[in-house]
Amino acid sequence: MSRIPDPYSYAFAVGKIRAKETLLLKEKDFQKLIDLDFNEALQFLSKNRSYGQKISSLDSIEEIEEFLKDKEEELVSLIESLIKEKALFKIINGLIFSPQKLSQSLDLLSSEFLKNYFKHYIDLINIKRLFSLKEEKEFIKGGFIQEKLFKELENKDKKEIIKFFKNTPYGDIVEKGFLYYKKEDSFLYLETLIKSFLIDFLKIQKYNPFGLEPVIAYYLAYLNELSLVRFILIGKLLGLKKEVLEKGLVKTYV
Repeated sequence: MSRIPDPYSYAFAVGKIRAKETLLLKEKDFQKLIDLDFNEALQFLSKNRSYGQKISSLDSIEEIEEFLKDKEEELVSLIESLIKEKALFKIINGLIFSPQKLSQSLDLLSSEFLKNYFKHYIDLINIKRLFSLKEEKEFIKGGFIQEKLFKELENKDKKEIIKFFKNTPYGDIVEKGFLYYKKEDSFLYLETLIKSFLIDFLKIQKYNPFGLEPVIAYYLAYLNELSLVRFILIGKLLGLKKEVLEKGLVKTYV
């Protein structure tokens, strides 16, 4: 078990994060991005100090990907400079990007809040895998719902699956996500509902003045923002309809 850090040792880090949070995009900002054409959307983003004038010159999917990858690397560098337990940040990134391999690392997290976040995260990955079209489904251990239950649900029909999840925090996610899939043959809305659930879970940390948790919450919230910016900008270049972009509109941290 990792040593529990002194929450007061993060006073400076939380102060810096609070200033950064003021630059995060709100849901109304993303709705405006959807309403604007591609070039107007770039101009709108360029007025935010997090993105700057450079974003206004992007004109291809490759340039968008490269620009947002740079932003992600800047974010990682910032968080690494603020977190005192470097091994802990490595575990958190492992859980985000390789949960299959590192779900056993949950017990190494000193924060109960972060443990619960990643247990939900694992559950929601398993829900996506349950509804995936792959014949061989590999579920992850470590969530609130046991892996063996997902394996049992794999052989149930969709009505039984929806009924099972009604007794969990994921009832609306499963029912609404599946109904959209039946209508549109797309898991887009399921993905949106999953990401929105996780953002809602993080929001309590906006009011936490101490500790590691607000720093990690900001990190996860900004990763969510970059993912949503990518979806909207690339979606516009690909000619996705406004209705589709709106179904991908994930809740925001602020």
